[in-house]
Amino acid sequence: MAKLSDTSRVFLRVSEAIEKANYDYAIELLLGILQTDPDDLKARMTLRQATKAKADKGQAGGMKGAMTGIPNLIAGCLAALFARRQAAIMQFEKYLTKNPFSTFALSSLASSLSKFGKVEAAIIVLEFLRQNKPKHVRTLRKLAHIYEERSDIARAIQRYQMILQVKPQDIEARKQLHDLAASESIQEGWDKGESFRDKIRDKETAERLEQAQHIVRTTEEAVDATTRVKKDIEENPENPALWSQLGDLERRRDNFAAAIEAYNKALELDGRNQLFVQKLQDAKMAEFESRIHEAQAASDAAPEDEKLKQRVREIEDDKQRFWLGELKRRSEERPTDTGLRFELATAYFQQGNVNEATAAFQRVVRDPKYRVAATAMLGKCFAIKGLDELAIEQFERALEGASLMDDEGKDIAYNLGNLYEKVENYAAAEDAYKKIFEIDIGYRDIAEKMETVYRKRREKKSPSNPDDS
Repeated sequence: MAKLSDTSRVFLRVSEAIEKANYDYAIELLLGILQTDPDDLKARMTLRQATKAKADKGQAGGMKGAMTGIPNLIAGCLAALFARRQAAIMQFEKYLTKNPFSTFALSSLASSLSKFGKVEAAIIVLEFLRQNKPKHVRTLRKLAHIYEERSDIARAIQRYQMILQVKPQDIEARKQLHDLAASESIQEGWDKGESFRDKIRDKETAERLEQAQHIVRTTEEAVDATTRVKKDIEENPENPALWSQLGDLERRRDNFAAAIEAYNKALELDGRNQLFVQKLQDAKMAEFESRIHEAQAASDAAPEDEKLKQRVREIEDDKQRFWLGELKRRSEERPTDTGLRFELATAYFQQGNVNEATAAFQRVVRDPKYRVAATAMLGKCFAIKGLDELAIEQFERALEGASLMDDEGKDIAYNLGNLYEKVENYAAAEDAYKKIFEIDIGYRDIAEKMETVYRKRREKKSPSNPDDS
């Protein structure tokens, strides 16, 4: 398993593996990223794409593969039942590597993500399910409800329209579509006509609004939609929703500077709208990704040019600093949001700022939902600083609350064994490794680890040096 201290470099290996159709390796790397950072949306989205590509190439194992993944599915359901959200998420993801289009597993994964506060990740999973099973009404309805709650009216409208295409007599979808369209479109009063169109004074504006609700599929449609929205903005420049919609369209066309400008305008008009804040952040991150991609392409074309390689690193560093600043801002705005605190602490750790990471994890560890993960991360922080005894104490404490049926628990036991091995307590190291060895002999290099500590423990025995157990 790759180390995840530099996610951007892991993604380069992921891209290379996918290009070579080495999907198992790409999936392993992506699962590793998500184990450390469940909020990494790019990893979540890329994992969906990799599992789909693997299935399309006939490498997913079919029914036999799905059957071998049943233990993961059962473990995921049990973890979800006992509200062990992260464990449930990882088990569902593992099952989906073998059966990537399972409606039940995808729905269960999305539900666990949503209950864990990972709404953006849940959307990615549900949209993947929608794209592959476009007539699944329950998925469309879940998406519509989520978009409604997030005040993303345009997308909510689109999903309700899709429901009506599959199920024309769906009363709820028809009513919600009517109500949402009215709330999105009517700015100042209306006439007393019976139909939605009659309620809008300007018939030409009504036609443009109806056009804007259509799904934009091509670049040409995006250009047309942008022109329509700009015309609406000229007539109503104080409407923040229109500026946000313009930002969405510009981002769709990869015009990130224009998208950022539009989202900033929307925030000037409605500074408390967290959806606009999120969209602005996403646009800036997308701009960084675009710049990194361009710089990496230039560097790949001239592999001997050190300046081009340095340019890639500089942009990646800028992106990391921006993301860290964004996490700090969001954490300050929502000081009681432990999930944000954990994400911030993880970002500090990934950037090598161990002291800040330690302080942040120490605040997070009080929350029962993050106690195991934060305690394990404290163990890693202390280990990096060479405080082996403190690190061992943290890993022992984390292991008490972890399950060895998921990778989180195995990772904790593995790190604990490494530390005991480092301080030459081979009996304790053997005991830690044995917990993994008994249930998953294929985990990392656990078989070799067991052989090593078994041999060293017995070499250490002598009449003058009794058994250290």
